Amino acid sequence: MNLEEILGTRNRVRVLRALYLRDGLSGRGVARAAGVAPSAAKETLDELVAAGLAFRVGDGRRICYELNRSHYLTSSLDALFARERALPGDLVRFLRRRLQAMTPPNDLRALAMGDGGGLELLLTGPWGDGAGVEAALARPVKASFGLGSVAVATPADPIRGRVVWSQALPEPLPPRAGDAAARALAFFGLPPSGAEGPQQEDRP
Repeated sequence: MNLEEILGTRNRVRVLRALYLRDGLSGRGVARAAGVAPSAAKETLDELVAAGLAFRVGDGRRICYELNRSHYLTSSLDALFARERALPGDLVRFLRRRLQAMTPPNDLRALAMGDGGGLELLLTGPWGDGAGVEAALARPVKASFGLGSVAVATPADPIRGRVVWSQALPEPLPPRAGDAAARALAFFGLPPSGAEGPQQEDRP
């Protein structure tokens, strides 16, 4: 058994992640949690059970699945999924350090993932056209996180991607970025722009 057999497909990684986060899911529950079709989840679960990485449990009427946490590779999953969960916060801290070291210094207000895995940044300081910030961040972001591009949101080119981190945003906001920021604030349980309340600092 090798890693290609265990982690060979995107579906398998998603199913492993679903089992890692919650034991006792039915096949359909795994499919929902993993965001894959039930047929793909069943095939993957059968393969994981055959490889000894998962168990079927239940009374015959309702079969559920659990990750085999005593398997010798499970400790590696612990490390991998822990690093994955830490990625947004690590990325925000990395970007904020780089932005605050620039002249003039800047800071991050929102971070979005665009098409193709590129980053979209909403900054506190003067936007300008964003080209200098993009050029300064593109190579270190690629080298450290493997992400393909960096774009700075401006009034002319607002955030279009999925906001993954935000802190309370002052007005005014670029068109459309305001809607994305409001959704992010609601998702993270933060107060609306201009409202009193704690700000999110370095927390995904």
